[in-house]
Amino acid sequence: MVTPAVPQPSVHLFLQVAEELFQQRLAEADVPTAVYPLPRLDRALLADLIPLAETAVLTQPAYAYALLSVADAAAQYSDDLFLRALVAWHLARAANGWVQPRLVETAVARARDLFTQLQQPGWLAACDWQLNALPWTRPNFTQAAADLEQALAALQTAGFDDFVPWCRLSLAYAWLLLGRFADAERETAVAQQTFQQTHNTPGLAHCLYTRASALRRQTHFAPANQTFTEALTLFQNSGARVQAAITTFQLGQIRWWSAQDAPAAEALLQEAATQFAAADLPLWLAQCRFGLGQIYQQTGQLAAATASMQFARETFAHFQLRGLWADSLLESGWLAFFYGQYPSSLDYFQQAETLYAEIGVRWQPAIVLMHQGEVYVQMGLYQRALQCLEEAHQRLQQLAFPQRLAACEVRLARVYLHLNNISRAHGYLDQAVVHFRQSAPTDEYPLVHNLRAELLFREGKGEEALAFWRKALAAAQQQGDTVQTARAQRLLGQALCETGRLAEAAAYLETAVAHFAAIGMVMDQAAAQVNLGQFYAQTNDPIAARAAWETALVLAQTAAPELAWPAYAGLARLARAAGETTLALADFRRAVTTLGKMRRALWQPAIAGAYLARPRAMLDEAVALAIAQNATEDALYFIEESKAQTTARQLSTSSTINPSLPAELVELVSEIRWLQQQVSENSAPNPFGLAKAKELHQQFVQKVRQYDTAISRWERANRVTGLLQAKNDAFDPAQFRQLASAHHGAKWLALDYYQSEHFLSGVALTPAEWYAWQIPITGGIRFALEKCLKGRDGRSLSPRHLTTLGRALLPEAVREQLTPDTHLMIAPHRQLHRLPWAALQTEEDGPPLVMAAIPSITPSLHNLALLWQRPQASQQANARPALLVAVAEFQGRYGALTAVPREITPLLALWDDKAERFIGRDATLDNWRRLRRADGLARFGLLHIATHAFADSFSGRLSGIALYDQDLWLDELATMAPLPPLVTLSACSGLRTLLYEGDEAIGLPVACLAAGAQRVVGALWPILDESAPDLMADFYRFLSGGTGVAEALALAQRTAVHRARTMPDTKHWSSFLCVGQP
Repeated sequence: MVTPAVPQPSVHLFLQVAEELFQQRLAEADVPTAVYPLPRLDRALLADLIPLAETAVLTQPAYAYALLSVADAAAQYSDDLFLRALVAWHLARAANGWVQPRLVETAVARARDLFTQLQQPGWLAACDWQLNALPWTRPNFTQAAADLEQALAALQTAGFDDFVPWCRLSLAYAWLLLGRFADAERETAVAQQTFQQTHNTPGLAHCLYTRASALRRQTHFAPANQTFTEALTLFQNSGARVQAAITTFQLGQIRWWSAQDAPAAEALLQEAATQFAAADLPLWLAQCRFGLGQIYQQTGQLAAATASMQFARETFAHFQLRGLWADSLLESGWLAFFYGQYPSSLDYFQQAETLYAEIGVRWQPAIVLMHQGEVYVQMGLYQRALQCLEEAHQRLQQLAFPQRLAACEVRLARVYLHLNNISRAHGYLDQAVVHFRQSAPTDEYPLVHNLRAELLFREGKGEEALAFWRKALAAAQQQGDTVQTARAQRLLGQALCETGRLAEAAAYLETAVAHFAAIGMVMDQAAAQVNLGQFYAQTNDPIAARAAWETALVLAQTAAPELAWPAYAGLARLARAAGETTLALADFRRAVTTLGKMRRALWQPAIAGAYLARPRAMLDEAVALAIAQNATEDALYFIEESKAQTTARQLSTSSTINPSLPAELVELVSEIRWLQQQVSENSAPNPFGLAKAKELHQQFVQKVRQYDTAISRWERANRVTGLLQAKNDAFDPAQFRQLASAHHGAKWLALDYYQSEHFLSGVALTPAEWYAWQIPITGGIRFALEKCLKGRDGRSLSPRHLTTLGRALLPEAVREQLTPDTHLMIAPHRQLHRLPWAALQTEEDGPPLVMAAIPSITPSLHNLALLWQRPQASQQANARPALLVAVAEFQGRYGALTAVPREITPLLALWDDKAERFIGRDATLDNWRRLRRADGLARFGLLHIATHAFADSFSGRLSGIALYDQDLWLDELATMAPLPPLVTLSACSGLRTLLYEGDEAIGLPVACLAAGAQRVVGALWPILDESAPDLMADFYRFLSGGTGVAEALALAQRTAVHRARTMPDTKHWSSFLCVGQP
């Protein structure tokens, strides 16, 4: 160690001992013995040693610490308490220069104890400063900032002017760690002014470094790069090699994050790492290895990334630096993600989240959420992914980090791509481009180009998509981004394969497979193998196709269902083509099982339905093959797995819904209600008001969609836990038979339907057997279905239409098993939900189905089994037999219902005064809300609603019923859970629902069942005033006689049929159905 000339021999003796200690030729425990013969340390000698230590810390901080350790040992032989305190304080400062947090804490503790005895408030503040001088080494950043604020004030009061600007810089760094960049800049500017006045070049350099660090953390890379460069020049000119190396490290980070320039960034980080190793700075060396690990990870050098990240993680853990330790855990989780080790990845993220919470930072937890969301995307858990990413996005918006915000928006766009919401995906991707440009003005983002191409290709814009993929490939190759290069090659190959350009596709796919294998990115390799399997299948090479798909399954294992189900489906098609139907059915079952696990994790109907659009063709094939091979059990399994999974999830949980919406949603609800009123008031024919009515309607639609988006996001943030914990196993036919027989003996038959583009399929399940059938959808059947869909009141349905549908849906084997007391439980599919099942006929002059059986409807047989298993309210809980809601006038919002008084009168007589009633003006929204109790409405035996009902065709969420003063929407109805066992909707079109793909439904019947009702009785289309009161009176008369709900409704409908003198007019009774338990 070369040291400057010293003024006196005693100093030289101290330097000799320090050199021995630094070179580790002298053990730390032997220092007190070694210094005993030396001249006694006094304040004058210490004053000579301190400048030497301050000079040494610029190039070899470990030696500076050794020198002051020798002085500290010598001070213990002195009776001068102030001398001993002063040496301990300078030892702490040297430990900070060496970045040894534990040594800092030990030295500060000794100095503080002595200064306390000496009653030195200024030096006690200096101790607080030194303890937190490097805030990033402290266990809690918020506490460090608070301590530094107090220390700064005390230093100013004590007149420690030399320390004040340096303490300010420490405080500024604490603020930037907490994301309080304005506060950081304020303190930096004040410190800079002081250093300028005193011509303190090192201080000015540190001000530039602190300001540049804040700019970098805000992803303002260009000004950060310039400011770091200016600081580097000052550090180099002043001989501060260590700080110059730290600044070089920061410049390498910026080169990587701003331009993805891996070679230049790696060179800078390696240069800094060499300096840190030479200066014995393990924490800074670990940070370099951490930065190199990030570069290696993104450029596909996963083995090197793993080694670098492990070194960094172990170093940070050893020093117990929670912030950096959390950062390394975060990146380790991301690395595990690249390897396809998703559980390990999530475990790393959870550890990082815990540490971030301990140190009190704001923005890193948002990054954790973003990464967790990415893992959930790859695991096919899209609802969880959205929950994480939306929360991360909200936090990042508040923190104003454009690059991080852009990264989050790219991930949100990818989720919506998987969910087939292409417009939403484009929107997020557009936002990401804007935010990327704010941090680095360039249009060359391979990640963005790849994703944009996928969206365009999904929209059928093939050539435009191919152009973006080629652009992505060129940019990724130019930037040395191995990962995005391989992904662009895979996606290009997939697109070319799907468009029949097989010769071009082969090279891209094979290269991508090789690249991913070399990199070690297991899941991307599996995805490439899935695409390669498709290529081989299209080129008539089944052996190679099978090998590719089987390889994909081995690689994906159980971690990536999004890759597994297409591979199983591909294998099933190969087996079917080879005539190996048993194997084909087995592979289709594996595909459907894998798909089912994904779908059961999607609990919002719009999302679940959107996702099913992609695998729908595979389900069609699976059902068709099973029925063709007389594999009824497989057919039933495929059909049940294809429908109403979100309803099943809602029926599997008893969690209630929090009725308290955030203020912004409450305000949005108020705006929608006001617009509803305005639309209603301006809907009368008026040529002068037509433009205003149109404008109001457009505003209304916009607000409804805004509400749907906002409430969906709120649900994901607030309801996800209970729904994720809901038990929702696959359908069990044996269990269904047991439950059905327990409730109905041998008098039951269940029909499970499946409608594809060209075929109607069905499975019949009885106490003793099952069988399946499939028929083509002829022109006559399609026409009859369209009549049902377009018919608003049943008048357009003729006996011919009803007979056409009856013959198609009720084959002879089914009809032969029906008797008037047979419970016929029907699980429709797609358009079949809109059929008046009770009125179907098999002969034009024959009786309707309700005369031959007791029909009831269920979203799926699995749903019905869940309803049977759901706990029932005890008889004691039903303190009142009924809750009656009846409204005939609506303050002009809707037309009057003149038959409601006639309908409600016999019901009041039926229950005397025991029923609670909300009739006419009493049926207000506020009065409805007053009914809310801890037990919901379960204290009533039934809920009868006679009013207007309406179905929302935009989102389904504004479906509901009309009260006297306002409308009651689905979301508010759900807050009254649990509802009574029976809900009767004696209201126009009360059973209409918004139906997404896979029979994922939003509407009154599903909402009532999910909220605790066991069965819902209502009508598909507007009911007629002249017939509804009599039908309801008969229904309740039979129900009060002890019959079940479905049977009581069937008997009431039969009464209506018998009441007619000629062939019954079905419009009076046929739209009424019992949904849920019979």
